[in-house]
Amino acid sequence: MGTLKKLPVTSRRKVGMTSSPHGPYGLGYTRATMVVTMGC
Repeated sequence: MGTLKKLPVTSRRKVGMTSSPHGPYGLGYTRATMVVTMGC
């Protein structure tokens, strides 16, 4: 994960949003998927 530190902040944010569960709205996304999976 050392490569992430070398990337610009914007790129890091994009990566965090898409792949990391601790991203800006990663928490909301995982929570939404949890509700969907448990609801079904």
